[in-house]
Amino acid sequence: IYIVAHHFKKKNFKRKFLLQFITGILGGIPSDFEHLMHMKRSAYDVFGDDYELCIQGTQMANIRSGVLAGLVGANIRVGLEDNVVDKPGKLFKSNEEQVSKIVRIMNELNIGIAGPAEARERLGAKGKDKQNF
Repeated sequence: IYIVAHHFKKKNFKRKFLLQFITGILGGIPSDFEHLMHMKRSAYDVFGDDYELCIQGTQMANIRSGVLAGLVGANIRVGLEDNVVDKPGKLFKSNEEQVSKIVRIMNELNIGIAGPAEARERLGAKGKDKQNF
């Protein structure tokens, strides 16, 4: 967080950006609530509201981290590149299965889900039809 802040101040970065916390990797911060809240508070202290937060856990903490992210108003990232195991002995079949699971949980908790257009707008991203390559 503080390294990012140093570089942003040095470059005088003026627009909202995506800050992603990846938890649960070997040697990294755990995917538990206390650690996620500490990082979220630290990011807010440094950046205020000038960023979009995304939280992504690895391994079997991926869905749990997604739920915690939703509960604290952060964006959620799930996918097979970071997690293939739903629970011991049960593998996820696809990214779609993970996305469907986290969407179902967020809906059950009455936490809104951004559609593609809203997500692009919030992140300042172009749609596929507006790419320059």
